[in-house]
Amino acid sequence: MGCACTQVDKGTVEHRLMPPNLVTAQLAEYPVLLYSSTQSVDSQTAKDLLKRYWIPFEYFEVDRMSER
Repeated sequence: MGCACTQVDKGTVEHRLMPPNLVTAQLAEYPVLLYSSTQSVDSQTAKDLLKRYWIPFEYFEVDRMSER
């Protein structure tokens, strides 16, 4: 089951479980998924590495995802 992590306040991270059927559908469509944050340096580094090695991927910015 996937986990979307968002920054709630400085030093605190909130974890919201994503529905397993949503994660399964995303994996069926995209072989490489990256759940990232727009403010995370590590997320940007991961995206840059995937691009550098021409690895096709899709990413989802968890801090921009709306609650459903």
